[in-house]
Amino acid sequence: MKLVTRSQTSAILRKFGFRVSRDLGQNFLVDENILKKILDASELKPDEIVLEIGTGIGTLTEALAKRVRKVITIEIDKRLVPILSETLLDLTNVQMLSADALRLEPAQTDATWSSITKIVANLPYGVAAPVLIKYFSDFKNIKTMVVMVQREIGERILAEPGSKNYSAFTAKLRYFCQGKKLSSVSRHSFLPEPNIDSMVIKLTRWEKPPVEVGRERLFQLITAGFSQRRKQLVNSVGSVMPQIDKGAIESALDELGKSRKIRAENLTLQDFAGLIEKLDG
Repeated sequence: MKLVTRSQTSAILRKFGFRVSRDLGQNFLVDENILKKILDASELKPDEIVLEIGTGIGTLTEALAKRVRKVITIEIDKRLVPILSETLLDLTNVQMLSADALRLEPAQTDATWSSITKIVANLPYGVAAPVLIKYFSDFKNIKTMVVMVQREIGERILAEPGSKNYSAFTAKLRYFCQGKKLSSVSRHSFLPEPNIDSMVIKLTRWEKPPVEVGRERLFQLITAGFSQRRKQLVNSVGSVMPQIDKGAIESALDELGKSRKIRAENLTLQDFAGLIEKLDG
């Protein structure tokens, strides 16, 4: 069944009387060229086990299953189960989990998951950012992700310090991986059409974290620094983490050669790590 066509996708949705949920970010890919780009970028091997997050009606799932040993796919919307029972009927190498990907913990998975090194997914709008952080954080065997995300999330992933798209999410994700844009994706490539374009991103985990400070404390400082984006770092951190003396933050900035008036958006991940080292030194 060639699910990637607009006509086939429409037919399936009509057949099952399925109403798309905007809240779940359900926009189904109907562009075969984009599907091929995702598959090519994923560099799939026949003996691989691949994880997909957001099964949808099985468009990407079906394509993956034809190229790898096994696909484990997670879908939160139980209304899609009857559709998937038909669209994936002939695929014996697909394991579907009806679950919330953001709530799934390593302890709930079986031994098969330890062999997964790659995520390939058209991530549902609205949960892409937390999903990326969670799966790099919780599943340390994941080395590569090839994902389609809405353009805004893609721009935040790739943003550099000082730009309007640079955020706490950007800095935290950079702790785990480097990102590369593979292609832009028009909103017309989906059914129904979203209000924004998308992009395909490849994320590759660092062999080791680019900074050596404790991740929990580092992430706390990043969160605090961006909590009041328009305020100076000293004030935003001071209001969220009052246990850290403002004078100590100013001294740490002095030692790093940074202005005391600097904002979080102008600090690299390495700068945040340097602050931790100075504050704890």
